[in-house]
Amino acid sequence: MDVQSRPKVMVAGCFDLLHASHVAFLAKAAAFGDLHVSLGSDQSILRQKGKSPAYSEPVSYTHLRAHEPGRNLVCRLVLEK
Repeated sequence: MDVQSRPKVMVAGCFDLLHASHVAFLAKAAAFGDLHVSLGSDQSILRQKGKSPAYSEPVSYTHLRAHEPGRNLVCRLVLEK
């Protein structure tokens, strides 16, 4: 399957404290197509969890980018408001 015909796979989460299970989950999701990650905003995490995230949006995004599972990953920052 060439890159242009690969399906897009969308996952969402806060990925605030990125750990091995997150990385494994993202790798499995990426196996199904080009992975797009929706990263929860600091405000949405505060609303959902009742506490501020340990890392800010830009830091969480940088952590996600550093753990891209495979060459075909398309990881983009999509902040949920």
